[in-house]
Amino acid sequence: MNIGGNPVLDRQPSDDEYNKFYLPILTNQGFIRINNSNKSMYNPINNTLLIINAAPSQHQAIDTLNGKISKYKKKYGKDVKTYGIFTRDPNTWPPASKNEYNKNYEKVRRNKNILGISVGLSGLQKNINDINMGNKLY
Repeated sequence: MNIGGNPVLDRQPSDDEYNKFYLPILTNQGFIRINNSNKSMYNPINNTLLIINAAPSQHQAIDTLNGKISKYKKKYGKDVKTYGIFTRDPNTWPPASKNEYNKNYEKVRRNKNILGISVGLSGLQKNINDINMGNKLY
């Protein structure tokens, strides 16, 4: 991994994991990728939207999330059930950034526009049934 030197190379392990694990799991559940420029997915069967990012690394995570939710609610309707997915397991968050990631995670978790956050592959496996049923994640 090329930490901090090249964003494209830094994100490659996360992209590989998404393509290898998350995409097949979610596709099998009826989710379709919204577009090729981001990882967000939508399930037209149960009107569920997943906003997918590697980790809560951005300072403006809440603003970014709210912007995406607003955009997709216009496209899919105000009653779309929305969840956040962070693919990167917290154990792999960089030690120097872990406090910042945790602060950003808590901000996102408290967002009133989403039904919950799932973190890491084990979190997705644990939460996928609740997501499909439209239940709140705790």
